[in-house]
Amino acid sequence: LTLTPVRLGFSQYKDYNFYDPGDGARSYQADPTRTETNDKGEAEFDLELGKYASGSYRATIEAQAFETSGGRGVTATSSVLVSPHKVLVGWKSAAKLNFIGKDSRADVEFIAVDNTLDQVSLNGLNLTISEVEYVASLIKDSSGRYRYDKVRRLKEVDKRTVSVGQDGFNLTLPTTTTGEFELSLTDAEGMVRCNLGYVVA
Repeated sequence: LTLTPVRLGFSQYKDYNFYDPGDGARSYQADPTRTETNDKGEAEFDLELGKYASGSYRATIEAQAFETSGGRGVTATSSVLVSPHKVLVGWKSAAKLNFIGKDSRADVEFIAVDNTLDQVSLNGLNLTISEVEYVASLIKDSSGRYRYDKVRRLKEVDKRTVSVGQDGFNLTLPTTTTGEFELSLTDAEGMVRCNLGYVVA
């Protein structure tokens, strides 16, 4: 079994960027316990996916089967996308979010999909828009010396409760103030369901 972190994307939603709430940032390899096939030639393995870091992975499984008397064997490989999250949030925008003109219109469309890739509703989300500021702060580096460096800080400018319906949710970004901004959607448990940045200039 090989687990490889993957950037989420689906052909039927090719214009959307999907956010992975997990922290899967490294690959894993494991050898599942050996087992025997039943009278139909079928075998089940417990891949124990729950023990790995939460996140979405490309799982590649290579299985080898041998006759009990030894001798001939066969090998089969299969690959599938696995994720602990029942619902994922995707977004798209016709605007160039890295450079939005002041007072111009910029819309972002959000959708939520389940593990069958059907659009579903996701209610009671906290939408937060924060301005990104960089402030000089005294920090201690790896050598133990103190020095001034710019530290990224978020200043909340808007917060409200929204829902992503089965047909999606459209948001018009505020563009009356120039600066760098961060938008996040967080559920009732505090899990970040979507996070994106944009710049108004």
